[in-house]
Order: sequence, then C-alpha cells, then structure tokens
Amino acid sequence: MAVGLAQETAEQLLEAAQQALAQGDEEAACASLRQAADVGREDFEMMSQCGAMMAEVGPPEEATAILQAAIAMQPNGSHENYLCLAQLLEGAPAVTACQKGVDLLESDTLQAGEAGAHAQLLSSALCTLAETKMEVAAEDGDASALTTVQTEAEQTLQRSHTICASNPEPLQALAQLRSSQDRREEAVTLLKQSTALWLGKQGKEEGTGDAMQEGEADGQQAQEEPEGLLASLPPYAFRIETAKLLLDLDATTSSAEEVLEGLLEEDESCLEVWYLLALAQYAGGAPDVAKETLQALDDLLAKPGAIAPTDDPPDLLDLKDAVMQSMAGKNSDP
Repeated sequence: MAVGLAQETAEQLLEAAQQALAQGDEEAACASLRQAADVGREDFEMMSQCGAMMAEVGPPEEATAILQAAIAMQPNGSHENYLCLAQLLEGAPAVTACQKGVDLLESDTLQAGEAGAHAQLLSSALCTLAETKMEVAAEDGDASALTTVQTEAEQTLQRSHTICASNPEPLQALAQLRSSQDRREEAVTLLKQSTALWLGKQGKEEGTGDAMQEGEADGQQAQEEPEGLLASLPPYAFRIETAKLLLDLDATTSSAEEVLEGLLEEDESCLEVWYLLALAQYAGGAPDVAKETLQALDDLLAKPGAIAPTDDPPDLLDLKDAVMQSMAGKNSDP
C-alpha cells in the first residue's frame, strides 16, 4: 500500500512539473522533477520521464544522473533514454550512448514488425549518430581519422534517407558535410532538396498547376488541423540551422527569409531569429527592411514580459551595428 501511495505521489509531482513548465516556470518544474525522481527512484518509467523532462529544462548533470539511473535499472528498456543521454554527454561517451539507442531502436522495430511506423524515428536517430561521430572526430583534431569518420557518416546518412525519404534531416546533414568539404554546389543542391520537403508547409503557398493544387489542399488541411500541420514541420532549432545554411550557401536570401519569417510567425520570442532575418534582409540588398525588422524587435522588447532580455552574440551585435550605420549613411546622402 505504501508503494502505491509513493507511486501516486511521484505521478502527482510529475504532473505538477508539467503544469509548471506549461506556465513557463522552469524553476518550479525542476523542483517538482527532483522530488518526483526521488520518490519514484525505483520506477523505471518514472525515472525515464523525469530524465527526459529534466534534459529539456534543468541542469544537464541532473538530467544525466536521472537518465543513467533509469538505464541502470533496465539497460535495454528504452532507446529514448540513450538518445536523450547522448545529447547531454560529450566525446566518446556520447557516441556510445547514441549507438546503443540506435541499436535498441532497430531491434524494437524488427521485433514489432513496424518498420514503416518507426521510419521517421529511426531515420532521425541515424542522423544524430552520424553527426555525433563527426563532431567528436573533428574535436579530436586527427585529419585522417576525420576523413574516415566522414565517409562512414555519409553512408549512415544515405541509409537514413533511404529509410525515410520524407525526412529532411539526412539531406541537410549531407549538405553540411559537403559544405565542410568545400563542395559547395553539391551542398546547395542537397539543402534545396531538404527544404523542398517542408518549406511550403511553413510559409506562403507558392507554385502552379499540381504544386498549387497541393498547396491549396495543404491550406485546407491546415485550417482543419493546424496543430497537425505544425507537428509535421521539422523542429524549430532545425529550421534555424536551415536558415543559417541558406545564408551561407545560397546565392540569394529569399529562401532564408521565408524560413525565418515562418519561424517568427510561429514564435516571436527567439532573438536569434530576429537578427538572422535582419541579416538576410540586409544581405539581400534591403537595409531599410532590415532596419524595420530591428525596430520591430526593439518595440517588442519594450513591452513588459514580451521577451526576456539576453546577451546578444557578438556577430549579431555586429550585424545590428552594420545595418544601423548603413541606414545612417544613406540618410545623410544628399
């Protein structure tokens, strides 16, 4: 009976953490998660859930400890625990955790006979594995070893794309790899193939003929199921990286602007997106529009509770200064 009460209390604490997080109170969420993990420390499912949530909002070391405790209870119990843990670790331990997560996911998929249902998940996990291996190899500084790892990673990414051709992640990862290899044209082609899988769903509907009909159908579905449409888009952070790559690789800035404008429509609280949009507009030859974007951000920041102020990255501060100086020079011209 005592165990049942303890379990109920752990569930209540987890629910309290979820409610606090929904209200934007990360400190309260972390406090409830710590209590839930303490009360439910012998419950694998509870520890797994607490670890995943703590990884999102809490100190990495606490999330790591909770996830490792869950894994110790059931080493083969959840691929999610390993994949989540891999994001918190560095170096070889991160690769080991990620590889274990992929192995478990593949095993679960084969046993369940649900390859189609797990295609997107497995494809994304393989991308994470390839990217983690390349990051670790790059940090080690061994050029020969890095080349070998990049070759293996390319094979993994191609397999990821084969498993789920509708997943934009492997194509974008391949684009990043080609960019690092100074194979710019290939990188641009791969990046455009990746964005073609989702960009029309995020922003304005474009195209003619069948493409336009598909856009209209998507628009009708978005009105009926807006949450489902949003869920079909790549993660917010992934799309920020897409915009950065487009700015770096694409000859024009229109696609980057479309990505960034869509991100702001979805969530206007990310300062990085505002500055990247101004950068895209400035680089695209529209300093007036870039200045308007920065002014809109200043207006938003002036509203109480709109966006919590943060330290701007130096490169973004340089961008803001460049736009303002350009506009000042233009206004002073006779």
